[in-house]
Amino acid sequence: MWSLFIFAGFATSPRQAEDVSLLLIVGIFPWVPTTLVLWQQNARRRRVPPSSAPPEPTGMNASDYADFCQLVRMTLSDNVVEQAEAEYLYRYLREHDGLQDSRVRHIAIVLAATLADGQLDKEEAEELRVLLGEFLDADLPSPPRPRQRSRDRRRQNAPPPVSDNPYGMILPGNTYDISYCDSGGNISERRVHVREIAFNKSGNEIIKGRCQLAKATRSFRRDRIICAIDVATGEVCA
Repeated sequence: MWSLFIFAGFATSPRQAEDVSLLLIVGIFPWVPTTLVLWQQNARRRRVPPSSAPPEPTGMNASDYADFCQLVRMTLSDNVVEQAEAEYLYRYLREHDGLQDSRVRHIAIVLAATLADGQLDKEEAEELRVLLGEFLDADLPSPPRPRQRSRDRRRQNAPPPVSDNPYGMILPGNTYDISYCDSGGNISERRVHVREIAFNKSGNEIIKGRCQLAKATRSFRRDRIICAIDVATGEVCA
């Protein structure tokens, strides 16, 4: 390569100068891409300083997530959410990066809000029961919605029952096929035997009963029930 530069200095004619220029281009061009790649790599190494800090948490691992699900099942097993149980769930989420996990972040926010005053009242406990039940049932497969029973002519012409409930009448002791939309927007079809009706702190009606889909007792917010059909009579209650 250097001999080409030396020879170029002694070129005595335009023809010789053109030949030397062509040889220089052919000899130098293959090295240009390699030189550029090496220069970029060195610049990148200088730009990114070595860091000894641990990576930021990206969420709960599979083992911690499974343990949290089991804790939620144990909390709902007696159909009552007590303050000590709520405090333990929130402490577990904080210690296991639950606040960084999108699947349980909403639960952590609600737990923090309900425990902010140091006391978990009955209405707040009812809302937690709804939320925790929705969390456990989010991945359950929803069965196809059953067909509504045909009503006879007399029932069709009968006036609807008068009720102060704007959503219709759902009564304890009856079984209903419901379409339910949880806080995450997931819609499921369930058959629920209603056992009790309560209210949360915001005044929303809470339907509590045995859910055949979850095979456990669950609580449902009345304003999230899209449709409810009485299994015995076929009456549409929502």
